[in-house]
Parts: sequence; structure tokens; C-alpha cells
Amino acid sequence: MKKIKLGIIGIIIVLVLVFAYQNQVYFKEKHILGLDLLVTAPLTTPEVSNAIICLASFFLGIVMSFIMGLSGRVKRKRLVKKLNSSLADCEKEIKTLKSKIEASEEPKPTEESMPAADEQVAQAAE
Repeated sequence: MKKIKLGIIGIIIVLVLVFAYQNQVYFKEKHILGLDLLVTAPLTTPEVSNAIICLASFFLGIVMSFIMGLSGRVKRKRLVKKLNSSLADCEKEIKTLKSKIEASEEPKPTEESMPAADEQVAQAAE
């Protein structure tokens, strides 16, 4: 499994390098980004190359996916704690019920006491 994973990662790295090599001209171009909110003066950035914009977008996506996944992990962790406490309560209840059953059970007749019981029944019938 590790070899397959390394192979897939290697293929992805090669594809990214080929993509970057074939688009060198695009990545070297520089642009000024602007934002006009209509309530303030327009905001602009200094000239930024497309490669920086792509890398910033990539890392912003990684951070956002981590944050989105973090909320799911927190929910699952809470659920596991809740289920573990419920399991502990159920095991505790099972233990108390078993002890109650053992305490309330009458001793079962053994084979040695059975003939004596048969004799008592026979005497009562006479």
C-alpha cells in the first residue's frame, strides 16, 4: 500500500512540474489586483506575479479545508465521548442487574437432594 501511495504522489508531483514548466510565461506575468467596495476608495495591491496568486490560493484552500474538517472532527470527538459514557453507564447497569439476578436466584436442586425429594413425594402420596 505504501508503494502505491508513493507512486501516486510521484505521478502528481510530475504532473504539477510539467504544468508549471509549460505555463512559465503565464506564471511570470504580473498583475495589479483591485477591490472596489463602492463605500470606500478602491483598494489595490502592488504588482503580483500569477505564480504568487496561485500559491496563495492553493494555501488558502488548504487552510479553509483544514478549518472545515476541524469542525467535523470536534463533533465526532464529542459524539465518541458521549457514546463512551453511555457505554459505561450501560455496563454498570448490566453489572448491577447481574448481581441482583445472582442474589435472587434460589439454589438449584442437586442430584443428591433429588432422591430425598422423591421419597418425600412418595410418603405424602401414601
